Amino acid sequence: MRDAEGALADYNRAIELNPSQANAYFNRAFVLREKGELIWALADYDRAIVLDASFANAWAMRGLLKLRLGLEVSAQKDFDQCLLLKPASKAPLESLVRGERLRLAAKP
Repeated sequence: MRDAEGALADYNRAIELNPSQANAYFNRAFVLREKGELIWALADYDRAIVLDASFANAWAMRGLLKLRLGLEVSAQKDFDQCLLLKPASKAPLESLVRGERLRLAAKP
């Protein structure tokens, strides 16, 4: 990520101005995840879902993060909720999950 700190500052400001904006938490979670700040990213995905339980992409990305954290059962519940909300995302979600599992398996 080119300017993670700048992006974080922008999302922090957006959240400060409108703390009920699920998309700002979702986007900040993405930046935090890329920086390796996984617990903070998880908290932001959680908040995005609390603010908008119909946000299918937040369910999917939180599931991927949980997979990375070794929380398989909880991750699957998030994937199931994503598919319930957005059935058309089945193939892309399966591809993302498969890629994440391969990435995790390749780690030393």
